[in-house]
Amino acid sequence: MLEQNEIIYIVTAGEYSDYGIIAATKDKETAERIANKYNKESKYEEAQIEEYYDAIYRRPMTEFIIHIKNGEIAALWAAKILETEKECVEYADKSVEYKDGYPNGMLWRVDVVADSEDHAQKIAKDYVMKKESEEQGL
Repeated sequence: MLEQNEIIYIVTAGEYSDYGIIAATKDKETAERIANKYNKESKYEEAQIEEYYDAIYRRPMTEFIIHIKNGEIAALWAAKILETEKECVEYADKSVEYKDGYPNGMLWRVDVVADSEDHAQKIAKDYVMKKESEEQGL
């Protein structure tokens, strides 16, 4: 069980769909040793160490509203910064996805919670690609 204000060190590697957890430890030196060993053996990505307090995501997340047309980002707005885990959960329950027909193709709107604009774009593009593939029976 975690003590209050205890830090957990998560060793991760990769981005987006390649992102994964390598190890979790309460000891920073152990996390550094694991990351260094992984970095010596990996040919592709570098391990990073993330810090979490009491198993709560502590970086603020942002609600992004993204329009995608013909597979490309047509517009992106950072709508609201979500400071707490409760806000993120409440937002996820209200997320929006819709598409409208336009003369030159479909316009998708996808609401996303992410920690960066790049991550939000990746999530939205992957989501639209999946939905369009499902519609085509792929």
